[in-house]
Amino acid sequence: MAETQHRKLAAIMFTDIVGYTALMSRDERLALQVLDRNRAILKPLIQGANGEWLKEIGDGTLSAFASAVEAVQCALEIQRSLADDRDLTLRIGIHIGDVVFKDGDVFGDGVNVASRIEPLAEPGGICISDRVYDDIRNQAEMATRLVGQKNLKGVARPITVYALLVDGTSPAQQLAGEPEMGISGPSIAVLPFVDMSPEKDQEYFCDGMAEELIDALAKVDGLRVVARTSTFVFKHNQQDIRQIGAQLNVDKVLEGSVRKAGNRLRITTQLINVADGYHLWSEKFDRDLEDIFAVQDEIALTVVETLKVKLVPSQQRNLVGRKTQNLEAHDALMKGNHHWNQQTPDAMQTAIAYYKTAIELDSGFAMAYSSLANTYVMLSLYGGAPSSQMMPLAREATQQALELDPQLAEAHISAAIISFSFDWDWETADKEFQAAIALKPGSSWGHFFYAYFLITQARFDEAIPRMKVAVDLDPLSPALGAYLGQGYHLARRDEEAIRQLNAVVELEPDYWESHHYLSGIYSQLNRHEDAIAAAERTVALTDNPAMRAILAYVYARAGDAKKARETIGPIEAAVGNMPIPNTFYAVVFMAVGDFDKALSLLEEAYENRVPSMNMLMVEPVFDPLRDEPRFQVLLGKMGLSS
Repeated sequence: MAETQHRKLAAIMFTDIVGYTALMSRDERLALQVLDRNRAILKPLIQGANGEWLKEIGDGTLSAFASAVEAVQCALEIQRSLADDRDLTLRIGIHIGDVVFKDGDVFGDGVNVASRIEPLAEPGGICISDRVYDDIRNQAEMATRLVGQKNLKGVARPITVYALLVDGTSPAQQLAGEPEMGISGPSIAVLPFVDMSPEKDQEYFCDGMAEELIDALAKVDGLRVVARTSTFVFKHNQQDIRQIGAQLNVDKVLEGSVRKAGNRLRITTQLINVADGYHLWSEKFDRDLEDIFAVQDEIALTVVETLKVKLVPSQQRNLVGRKTQNLEAHDALMKGNHHWNQQTPDAMQTAIAYYKTAIELDSGFAMAYSSLANTYVMLSLYGGAPSSQMMPLAREATQQALELDPQLAEAHISAAIISFSFDWDWETADKEFQAAIALKPGSSWGHFFYAYFLITQARFDEAIPRMKVAVDLDPLSPALGAYLGQGYHLARRDEEAIRQLNAVVELEPDYWESHHYLSGIYSQLNRHEDAIAAAERTVALTDNPAMRAILAYVYARAGDAKKARETIGPIEAAVGNMPIPNTFYAVVFMAVGDFDKALSLLEEAYENRVPSMNMLMVEPVFDPLRDEPRFQVLLGKMGLSS
């Protein structure tokens, strides 16, 4: 029989059942029933929307439509039909492309793009390509949210992806019962300012200029401001503003340059509309250095006015404000920030020296005290120095900052972190986080650390949406994206955790924490080969000695006690000399069945106020110890529940 083949433009729709593989391994009979129900529900809906049911691919389906509008209408109807079905949740992806139909099947780049878009959808969600968006953007009943520009495997060009909203809200949030959170309204990214100075030696000053504008705008309620981590990805980057805006999911971009010579400044700024690249506002300022705060305020207020965001009365006078009368102290602060942003222990020690210089120059400089406190906190949390040394110093600097300026959001964040990571004072931490976010609603790190705190309390329904807010404010930060994945794992939502972490790996393959979190999840799921590969990759990417302890744990969980002992041997010999928190060390002994040693290490960690002890209640790795009386005593002493 002769083959039939024809080419045409079509809207291709992929669907996939969320959690099907896990369901099949858990309950094969139920999984097959779900597969049958999926076919019975989808096939008539697709055919009723003038679609062509092409085939099933495992637990997925492939269909084609002559119209993007019909494809989207069908996808929305499918998700509405399944809204109350707890066993059958779908992801859907739609793309328009030139495809080849051959003997009841379909091939081509259009099919490949649709298949790559579908996994980007949230459970119960729908993702569409920019080509589909162009066809449905004027349909009033089809609301969308920009996901961003994505580099898809096997696809030559970046694709801008949008998420469809069902009845005005996120389908995933409807299905999961998560509260709607986030910052609605206009959005902006402030790009790093370009150094135009004759000696090209003012990079720290230019970076500080952009950072202070980001901080100022982040105080404005109702304005979504992308955080520094994401905007500084585009430093020295010549990408088109429209591409940058799509990747950051913003409406407007502020860019500028600084020429600093002696005590004179020339600052140029442009506010650009992402949709068409049109300059909404531009200005050139020729001022003395002492006018820097006034210029920043003028820029920030002009942006707010242009975006038509309403300021609260306390913000109408100024947003940036004069933090210090001493310009040398301000310069030292910006140099400290420049080193802090390098995120290495050595660079943070250099930052501390600059912050102390700023305080010596101006003992009333609240932001310098707050920055000093924040650095002590970070060194403690990430193993750069013992928490028993750093946290008391952080507390002292935080208290000084708050006495000088009770409205300083950053100081409230530091106070909250100290309360829940060192004092284990959960009530005070909650209050301090709420105070910080009220003062600075657009602080990605404020939302991130508050979500981290909520996770320690097992308040996952509050934590996950807030973590998503942090990621939305800092979409290109691998650290925030990875911890969202870990948050899913701690909430025992492992499929979503793996999907999120793999997305971060695709964004930044060499970010070690993504592989670290994946190794723990795979080990818990008894996917030992995957766990070992991820743990070995982690060790290859970082010199953090605690990760060798995790590698030993993964070997032990896989049943390779010999390799576990070989890995842990050098660690045991170096205890006291290597900065490995006892919590990491304890999990290795749990894996080899030495619960007594593991509990002794956790008791030592309690005495030493090791910050990672705050995860004791929720971390699945500690599940084997939960019935042990000594473990119950530890939880009780920390004010945590079993």
